[in-house]
Amino acid sequence: MSIKHVHAGEIGVGGSEDELRTVLGSCVAITLWHPQRRIGVMSHVQLPMRSPRRRHGRDARYAEDAWLSMLESLHEMRVPISECECKMFGGARVFANAGTEVGAANVGDLRGLLAGSGVRLIREHVEGTGHRVIRFIVSTGDVWVSHRPQPVGAEAATTSGAA
Repeated sequence: MSIKHVHAGEIGVGGSEDELRTVLGSCVAITLWHPQRRIGVMSHVQLPMRSPRRRHGRDARYAEDAWLSMLESLHEMRVPISECECKMFGGARVFANAGTEVGAANVGDLRGLLAGSGVRLIREHVEGTGHRVIRFIVSTGDVWVSHRPQPVGAEAATTSGAA
């Protein structure tokens, strides 16, 4: 099995011999998987939609651009989006005292894009706190999530007892 790491602002494409991996905090990953062809695509979105003033080509760091890049990748492989299973992960609040909700904005924007495209979201593990490690096994479509909910800067829980 070939392991491909999908970094922030990237799109990963894999076949039945591949596993796509990423680590998420406030970023969001979308997976699209075609069950018969055993082809998968995963995005690693950093930010919600960008302003129209800042458009200079496609940039997969942003929700809409990442989504369009995923659809383009599937189209190039002649994979109908309507036959794909979609899952979404991430969008957490990473820092204990964070005032911004980038994760929730990422999730909201991607949900809107999915709804507008008619793609059905079959599973999700989103928002909350901390970070997640995502493993997308393309041969089966399974996505394994390891979630550490402790935000950065939060005091670790302590236990007391006899030593």
